[in-house]
Amino acid sequence: MNEQPWFGIGRNGQAFFRWDEPNLDRNDRLFFVILVESAIADALASRAIAWQRELGLVES
Repeated sequence: MNEQPWFGIGRNGQAFFRWDEPNLDRNDRLFFVILVESAIADALASRAIAWQRELGLVES
């Protein structure tokens, strides 16, 4: 048993807390949107590509 609880989101969308070992075969995703001017958008797009390469992120 872990000393600290962990949490997750069930397939039904409900959050839960557990004290057993977490399932490491997770498939988490993050979607974040910001509407900005084109000059800023170009710089952010370049940074996003660098983060994808650096962190091994994939688009879905």
